[in-house]
Amino acid sequence: MQFSIEQKILATALGQLNRVVPARATHPILTGILLEALPGKLKLTAFDLSCGLTITLPVLTTTPGKVVLPGKMFAEVVSKMPKDHLMLSVGEELQTTITAPKAEFVICGLPAEEFPELPLTTENQVIFPEGSLQNCLGKVLYAASTDDTKLVLTGCHFRSNGADLDMAATNGHFLACHAVREVGIEVPGLTVARSVLQVLEALKIEGDITVNFDEQLISFEYGENLLVGRLLQGAYPMYKQLIPAQYAVNAIVNRKELISAIQAVSIFDEKNHTISFAFKGRKDRADLMYKGDKLEISGTGTETGRGNYTLDCELTGTESLEIGFNAKYLIAGLASFEEDEINISMNHSNSPVVISNEDSLFLVMPLQVVER
Repeated sequence: MQFSIEQKILATALGQLNRVVPARATHPILTGILLEALPGKLKLTAFDLSCGLTITLPVLTTTPGKVVLPGKMFAEVVSKMPKDHLMLSVGEELQTTITAPKAEFVICGLPAEEFPELPLTTENQVIFPEGSLQNCLGKVLYAASTDDTKLVLTGCHFRSNGADLDMAATNGHFLACHAVREVGIEVPGLTVARSVLQVLEALKIEGDITVNFDEQLISFEYGENLLVGRLLQGAYPMYKQLIPAQYAVNAIVNRKELISAIQAVSIFDEKNHTISFAFKGRKDRADLMYKGDKLEISGTGTETGRGNYTLDCELTGTESLEIGFNAKYLIAGLASFEEDEINISMNHSNSPVVISNEDSLFLVMPLQVVER
């Protein structure tokens, strides 16, 4: 096998593939990347048995062939080579030589026949226009649990009745939902692992993405490239039951100002990140110098001090309400929206708090109100 390729193009692809390559595996072949040189192109594949990625690159192929090279080492070697054209050739006993002006490296390869094939599915299909799927993931994926013992909560759930596609993720403390309108396909309910979707986000794909899925697998195809993942099994929580049907209090607040205020007051409680919101209607304010409704945000540390921030808001419903939050959770949800002003809806200090627009929703469970 022999081909030539630009160093920058190969280095970028290997960086993406190594998001899939495991640091340790039950079989050494899984820590490698499969190279398949074809006329005019090179297919590179990484697969950890749960997630697989194939990237196809343009090359000048002299001799077709296949070899598996250790993923981390191969990527590190290529990254250190001159930014020029590289020549890669496989000799006897799979000794793989990579040459460039002023540099030459030899890596021991493994037989391509030992590398497992990526599973494929074409049972169901939906096409996302350029950028739309990545935008959707930005609205929900941050809410998926990072605790691998929580099984299905480590994924993003997809469901459609044939019209809108609902996407949801939760870690048990907060919930994010987003609706994709009129997808035109029924999805009975499938959960895609956070790790697979994080790879998809990192690929920075340009162009449409074709999604194929069945009861076990999901794949994302773009151009000649392919990302495949096994679905998480198990019943996903009935998250819609958590969303209140109506609210007693609604407040409209400037989103960026709110994030800055939360960041400012939360520095005093580095361990629990607890802050307090106090919504004050104009009838409840003794200080008549301030007209209009206010949101008072405070944070307190036992040994560090305290901070207070007051923002203007537009309050409807109950004239006053005090409620506690985990600041990190709240910032994560607020950052997923793009609007200048957001609507915060709630019922009382112990009920879920919801931030929403027409297509997206963020729900966070409150904490015990901080005494100030």
